[in-house]
Amino acid sequence: MVCCIPGHCYCSRAAQTPANSIFCSVVVILSRPRLVLVDVLLTQLFFVSTCVDVSPVMSPSPSGIDADVLNGTKIIISFDSSQTGNWTGRMIQQQEDECVVGITPSANAIIGKYYTNVAVIGSNGISRTQKDSGTDFYLLFNAWASNDEVYMPNEEDRQEYVMNENGCIYEEESGDGRQWFYGQFVEGILDACIQILDDSHMPLINRGDAVKVCRIGSAMMNSQDDRGVLVGNWSDDYSLGTAPTFWIGSDQILLQYANKGPVSYAQCWVYAGTFNTFLRCLGIPARVITNFNSAHDNTGNIITDLVFNSAGNQLELNERLTRDSIWNYHCWNEAYLSRLDLPADQDLGGWQVVDSTPQETSDGYYRCGPCSVKAIKEGMLGYQFDGPFVFAEVKQYILFMLDHVDTTYVGKKLLTKSIGGNNYEPMDITETYKYPEGSSKDEETMKNAERTYKTHMQYDDEQGVEMTLEIPLERVKIGQNFQMAVVFRNLSEEARTIHGFLVGSTIYYTNIQRAQFKQESFDVTLNPMETSRVQVVVLAQNYMPQLGSQSNLRFVVTAKSMENNQDMTAIQIVNLKGPELAFSVGLEVSLVLFISMYFLTPLKG
Repeated sequence: MVCCIPGHCYCSRAAQTPANSIFCSVVVILSRPRLVLVDVLLTQLFFVSTCVDVSPVMSPSPSGIDADVLNGTKIIISFDSSQTGNWTGRMIQQQEDECVVGITPSANAIIGKYYTNVAVIGSNGISRTQKDSGTDFYLLFNAWASNDEVYMPNEEDRQEYVMNENGCIYEEESGDGRQWFYGQFVEGILDACIQILDDSHMPLINRGDAVKVCRIGSAMMNSQDDRGVLVGNWSDDYSLGTAPTFWIGSDQILLQYANKGPVSYAQCWVYAGTFNTFLRCLGIPARVITNFNSAHDNTGNIITDLVFNSAGNQLELNERLTRDSIWNYHCWNEAYLSRLDLPADQDLGGWQVVDSTPQETSDGYYRCGPCSVKAIKEGMLGYQFDGPFVFAEVKQYILFMLDHVDTTYVGKKLLTKSIGGNNYEPMDITETYKYPEGSSKDEETMKNAERTYKTHMQYDDEQGVEMTLEIPLERVKIGQNFQMAVVFRNLSEEARTIHGFLVGSTIYYTNIQRAQFKQESFDVTLNPMETSRVQVVVLAQNYMPQLGSQSNLRFVVTAKSMENNQDMTAIQIVNLKGPELAFSVGLEVSLVLFISMYFLTPLKG
C-alpha cells in the first residue's frame, strides 16, 4: 500500500554509502507545497554549500526536450543566500559528515514523478550524486494547503473526497446503488495515473494546473479517440471483454490498463468510478454524481426534442428521428477546484463537473469539463468548459413534438455519497445545480441560458386537460405483475373526450429501446373539472422475455382531446429490482472458508 501524506514528509538515509560519493534517499509521495527533509551523507567533512536539483519525469521523454529551469521542468534549490525561484530550501541540521536540508515545493509545482540530484561544493570541487531511481519521489496536489488551487477548507470533506477509498454509485432515486472500491492507495495505482498523463502526451509544464489535468483525465478515461483507459459498450454483447456490471472497483481496471492498454468494457458508472480514482490519487478532491432523467442535447439548443409519429389519433415516439435523448440516469464526477482561469469576481470555484463518458467532443476530443456547478445553477453558460452541454443534462425544456412542453422532467434528482468512511447513504445535491422548479430564480436561470444561446421556448401553461402516469410506490421486483394508472384531470369548464395510447418497452439505461412488449389504447370521457383514472395491468410474462442485462421498462402515453386537439404526452421509467442475495459464512479464523448463498430466481423453467 502507498499513502498520501498531507503533512511533512521525512526522508530516510540509506544504510550504506559507496566510497567517494554522496547518497540521499527520500520518501516516495509528497504533496505540494509541504516541507520535505533530505538527509545527505557526505564522505568529505568540509563543504562550502549544497544544492539539490529536482526534475519531473515524463516517460517516454519527448524527443529533443530537456529539463529546463525557465519552464519549471528543472528546479535547482540552493541552501544559501543565492537561492531563487518558487521552490525554497534551508539547512535544517549539520553534524560532521551528515546534513539535513529542507525543501518546500511551490504551490503550483508540476505534479508527478521527480528524480533528484545533489551537488556539494567542497574543498576538492563539486561532487554530484549519480541518478538513482531510489531517490525519486512523487509530488501531488494538496487539498490541505491554502495556497493550492485544490484547497478544501473542511477536514471532514478532505477525508471523504481525497482519502476515502470506498464509495457508492447510485442507480435509483431511492438511493439503491452499487458500492465501489476506488483504491487510490493500492500499490501501482499512482504509477498508472502518471502513465495516463504520459500516454496523453500532456506537456510537463501543464501538469501543475489542476484544470488542465482534469480536462486531460476526462479525455483519457475513454478510448474513443486516444486509446485511453476504458472501451465503452452499450450493447448486450460483452464476449470480448468484461461486462460493465461485473466491475466493483477501479484498481483492477487501472492496473490492467497500465500493463495491457485499453480495458473492455465500460458504461457511465464505470467511467465515473475510475475517473474518481484518478483524481483522488493525484490529490484532487472528487466525488461521483448520479443525475436522474439526464438529458443529452445533441442539437446544442438547450431543448430536448422528442419526435412523435402521428397515425390517426395515435402518437408514437420516433426514435430514428429523435436526435436528443434522456437517459434514466447518468454518472459524472465533480472535482473541487478554485478555477483561477475564470473571472475572480464571479466566484465560480468549488465543485466542477467533469465527465469522461464519451458523448460529445470538446475541442476535438471526447471529454467534458471542468464546468462550474455554480455557473450551471445561475445559467451562466459562457464560461469554459462545456457549460451548455452540462446545463442541458440537468435543466432544459422537453419539446414533445407536436406541441407539448415539459419543463420539470430533466434533472429530477442528483445524488452523491454522504460524507463518512462507511456511510453509503445518498446525499441529495440537486439544489447545488438548480433552483426549485417554477421559482422566480429558476425562471431567471432559464432566461440567462436562453440569452446566451438565443433560444426561446414559448408554451401555454393553461391546458384544458392534465395527464400524468402513476407507477407503483414500492419498487417492482423482476418477475412480478404490477398495475399502473393513467390519470386525467379536466381543468376546463367543458366536457372532454380523450383518446389515448400506451406503449411499453424494455430499454437500456440510456433510454434506447430494446424491444416493445405492450400496446394498449383507451378512451375516456371527462365531465368539467372531473378526474378519471385508467388502470393498466403489466404482466411479467410479457416483459420478461424482452429484458436484457439491465432491467428497465419505459412507458410512453400519448393522448389527444378530440374537442380542441390538445396533445398530451407522459413518460415514466420503471426500474425493476433484481432478486435479493443472502449469504452466510463460517466464523472461525485460519480455516478453509465455506460460503452459502441463497436467491430466488424469477425465471421459470
